[in-house]
Amino acid sequence: MNHHTLVFDRLAYLDRLRSAGVAEDVARAHADGLDQALRESVATKADVEGSERSLRADMAAIERSLKEDMAAIERRLKGDIAAVEAKIDAVERKLDAKIDSVERTLDAKIDSVERKLDAKIDSVEGKLDAKIDGLGAKLDTSIARVETKIAEAQTATARWMVATMIALAGLVWAIVRYGH
Repeated sequence: MNHHTLVFDRLAYLDRLRSAGVAEDVARAHADGLDQALRESVATKADVEGSERSLRADMAAIERSLKEDMAAIERRLKGDIAAVEAKIDAVERKLDAKIDSVERTLDAKIDSVERKLDAKIDSVEGKLDAKIDGLGAKLDTSIARVETKIAEAQTATARWMVATMIALAGLVWAIVRYGH
């Protein structure tokens, strides 16, 4: 602080105290004490303005430093974010690859099961077709036997009818010839 610009008239103050009835030694002690206190602890307008300029400069320096620190932090954060995003992308690619692998494995297993089931179905279908063909053959044989028996029965019936007609004709002839 610039204490030399502060003007304190120690002698005028001392005269005032003496004219007010204060003893010389007490007045001198007061004047010396006030002069000392003003020299050590009172700031002038120039002192305040200088301090203000110094504070403003310090604040500007702090502001610049804070901006630089914030910019550095922002750059670091952007780098960290980019690194995290890269890790996320890598994990995503890895998971996609695993999912694709699992999908291929499951597709292969499903295809295998489908082939096995198709083979079993074809086998069962073949067995059922053979059984149906066997039953069809048996049915055809049974139908043929029934048809043969029907034909035999029809033949026997026709013979019986012919024999009956011959017998009736012989009876009619006998009646006509002998009966009248």
